[in-house]
Amino acid sequence: MRYLLVFLSFLVLACGEDDFRLDCPAGGIGLGEQLILPDDSRLELVRVNDNRCPCDVQCIWAGYLQATLTDGDTTLRVADVTISDSLGIVDVVQYRGFTISIDTVQLKTGDCRTYYTQDEYCIAFTFE
Repeated sequence: MRYLLVFLSFLVLACGEDDFRLDCPAGGIGLGEQLILPDDSRLELVRVNDNRCPCDVQCIWAGYLQATLTDGDTTLRVADVTISDSLGIVDVVQYRGFTISIDTVQLKTGDCRTYYTQDEYCIAFTFE
């Protein structure tokens, strides 16, 4: 009987919701994390807009990924490629004298899917 209770306890714990979360590789930030600039100012990654061609699909154009950063007062949108200045889809933005751009984009999962949730992206930025 004692073994049955132990087994049932493990079974209940195993059926709980999975809270496992992968972290971004060094240098990258995920949704809700902060990019810290050399002057110690901070920008939080608040949104990822991924319009790139999905994996395993042939597309006419590659698309773009746009990251939205904010310090609470200023909102910046920087893309991995420049599509249109007038639409605000640019690959470099200026903030407090720094030029910020996207260096790399990675996914926390290796799965090939059409859609990824916001918290599955890891973005590394460069700044000068």
